[in-house]
Amino acid sequence: MAITANELTVASVDSSGKTYFATSFSSADVTGCELIKAAPAAGSIYITHVNIAAGDAATIFGIGSGKSSTALETAALEFVSGANGGNSYNLLLDRPIKLVALKGMYIDAVAACPVAGTVQGFVN
Repeated sequence: MAITANELTVASVDSSGKTYFATSFSSADVTGCELIKAAPAAGSIYITHVNIAAGDAATIFGIGSGKSSTALETAALEFVSGANGGNSYNLLLDRPIKLVALKGMYIDAVAACPVAGTVQGFVN
């Protein structure tokens, strides 16, 4: 299924070289490993905040780096979604999660599940 992702990249870069971003996304079905944020030209994507609403489907889905055919190469976060009424997750991380260098950020699910959310972080 197709994912719709809209990225806002903060125009300024701080003194440490970090470029901040916020990406919202939505998909009727994230099986097949959907791209949330493209791979940076240099450095790694760091995740600082995740907000996800999952639909009324029982599945496990994850966010991570890289895509191997139709699956995540490396899962950084995994969530369990229940079949009764859906679930929402809001994580504000004290320490950012660093994804594999030069890899994009993807979302994938074990079974069909509509998902919408935002991911915030920086590239460094």
